[in-house]
This record gives sequence, structure tokens and C-alpha cells, in this order.
Amino acid sequence: MYKVYEDRDNTFAVQLIKNDVVLTVNEMQSINNIGLVFEGVEYDYDTYNTAFDWSTREAEGVVIFKLGGVLTAPARDLKTEIVIYTAVDTVGVIWTTIDVKVLAALP
Repeated sequence: MYKVYEDRDNTFAVQLIKNDVVLTVNEMQSINNIGLVFEGVEYDYDTYNTAFDWSTREAEGVVIFKLGGVLTAPARDLKTEIVIYTAVDTVGVIWTTIDVKVLAALP
């Protein structure tokens, strides 16, 4: 389970793997948008560009998510979908599902 603390800058990272192989730098660079479908609502880079980072660790095929300013607590979605968009996959590919829990940050 990935924990998101509301109104905090905590991050979590997910490595993108296709056919048991980590995405290459070229594949990571072909991504033009990433979305996260949480409780039926899609949040994406185009709207929340500081919440999604796939360039910092592109050599590892890793996407970093910083969702504390995006999602509100309390909430949990056991099947949060990561959606990847490229010039070829313009309507997006549901890459994987993850368990995301949003917690209220303690003062």
C-alpha cells in the first residue's frame, strides 16, 4: 500500500516494467502525460504537473508521485490505476493498479 499524507510533500515511486523488463530511457522520454485514476477520478500531469515526475529517475524507469496536494483524506482505493500516455497511445494505457491510501497529516 502506498500512503499519501494530505497537504504534505511525501512522495512514492513506482518502477514501470513491461514484459519483465524496466522501461528504457527512450521509452520513458516518449511519455507525454501520466494519470492516476483514484476513486474513479483521473488526476494527471496536464492538470497537476508538480505531482508527477518521470524524468528524474528515467534511467531506472521510475515515476515519482507527490499527491499530498492533490488527493484528500480520508480515502483509499485498492485499485488505483496508473495511466501512461504517449504520442502513439493518445487515449492512454492502463499500466498497472496499485493500492493508495490517503491519510490526514497530523499537525
